[in-house]
Amino acid sequence: MPEMDQIAAEALIRDIDLMARAAFRWVRQETFEQRFIGLPVGAAQEAELAAGFLTGLTARMELDESELIQLAYIYVLMTGQQSGALKAAKNLIDRKSGAFASCSSYLHGLKAARELFLDCSDDMTMGASARLQFSRSVN
Repeated sequence: MPEMDQIAAEALIRDIDLMARAAFRWVRQETFEQRFIGLPVGAAQEAELAAGFLTGLTARMELDESELIQLAYIYVLMTGQQSGALKAAKNLIDRKSGAFASCSSYLHGLKAARELFLDCSDDMTMGASARLQFSRSVN
């Protein structure tokens, strides 16, 4: 593999990993906050939160379908699901069924991801965005 291709691949993997970690932490924080105030959060609601957040990240970062499936797959692995991780990832991003589109948790995740990337003064956000754009331009 030529050096530039390897650098681009490593940058893409790093970017996808960073976005998956952001999604995982955000969903976990939202779940903890809900439980703290006494509201139960089930697996379905966590999936809705994650699906919305991943969709929002995809829109903000202009990810293509392959990047989205990688992002969802890494997120699912972070949640501890190993068996059936690919199927679970595909279920998170299945927009054709529209299963999540009207769920309040999905909409909350979507809004949160959009708001996260609205503030361009945040150095970390700008860094991640710039790295993703750089890794795409190198390809």
